[in-house]
Amino acid sequence: MDRNLFNTDEIVRKSGSYLTLAERGMIQALHKEGMSLRGIAKNVGCTHTTVYYELKRGTPPHKSNRSRITGYTAKRGQEAYTANRKRSKRPCKLDRDDCKPFIQWMCERIRKERWSINEHKKTRR
Repeated sequence: MDRNLFNTDEIVRKSGSYLTLAERGMIQALHKEGMSLRGIAKNVGCTHTTVYYELKRGTPPHKSNRSRITGYTAKRGQEAYTANRKRSKRPCKLDRDDCKPFIQWMCERIRKERWSINEHKKTRR
């Protein structure tokens, strides 16, 4: 009996998803073996440009010619990724200085007039 649509244990990455620490570890191991960018990308399941940028992100700059040559590490790549993600998010508008008077006014009304934050009146139709 032929089964063309049989489930296997093959792992397929979702297109557009970020690399996980395990995938970064695979990139590190395959890069140490000397595999090409396209070969690494095929094994990980992403594009060769993703591998190139990940290797670039996780490799520290050389400080001097006498220092030891440092290579890519998955841990350093993950740390750079999380630092970049923190900077990429829009800051909260309530943290600005011009919002402090409004927040103080709102807190005062809640305390003095016993305003409820969670409840709202239901309107009848």
